[in-house]
Amino acid sequence: IVTIYQELSLIPTLTVAENIFIGRAPLGRFGLVSWRKMEVDSRAIIARVGLDLDPATPVSALSVAEQQLVEIARALSLKSRLIIMDEPTSALTETEVQKLMSIMGRLRKDGVAIMFVTHRLEEASAICD
Repeated sequence: IVTIYQELSLIPTLTVAENIFIGRAPLGRFGLVSWRKMEVDSRAIIARVGLDLDPATPVSALSVAEQQLVEIARALSLKSRLIIMDEPTSALTETEVQKLMSIMGRLRKDGVAIMFVTHRLEEASAICD
C-alpha cells in the first residue's frame, strides 16, 4: 500500500530515477549503486505511467503533472497493489486531469486498486467503479 499525498514528496534536486528508487537503489557488484539498472528500471516504470522523459532529468525541471506521475511511478516501483491518492488533481489543468484519469484506468486494468480522495464529485464519478 502506498499513499500519494496532495503535497508531493519528491526531492527537487534529485533526478526522476533517484526519486523513484530513493532509499532502495538497485545494487550492483561490490554493493555499489547500479546506475545503469536504475536508469533501465526507471525508463520501464515511467513509460508505464505515460511519461516520455529521461530518468536523469531533475525533478525540479518537471511540471506539477509530471511530478504527480513520478509519484505514481514510485508507487508502482514498490509493486504496490493499492495506491491511495489524496487530491491528486488539485493542482492540475483539465487536460492533465484527463491524462491522469486515463492512466488510473490503465492501472485498474492491470490490477492496481486506487483509493481516490477528492472533493470534485465529477472526477469521483468518472473514475469510480
